[in-house]
Amino acid sequence: MGSHNINSIINEVLSICNRELQDEVELILELNFVKDVYCIRTEINDAIDSILKNSVKAFRKNSLLNYN
Repeated sequence: MGSHNINSIINEVLSICNRELQDEVELILELNFVKDVYCIRTEINDAIDSILKNSVKAFRKNSLLNYN
């Protein structure tokens, strides 16, 4: 546990996600300033990663349904 900047964590996860998506989906990020929070960085990282990946899956599923 330690003091971490949530915006920094989000940017790191988004950077990894963007490479995996290979321009299939454009993710736009607008963050406000937030103070550092005391947390377990890897757990926050995993949670944000899951949210992004689930969102992309839902987007893909919705896109496929619209093509039929």
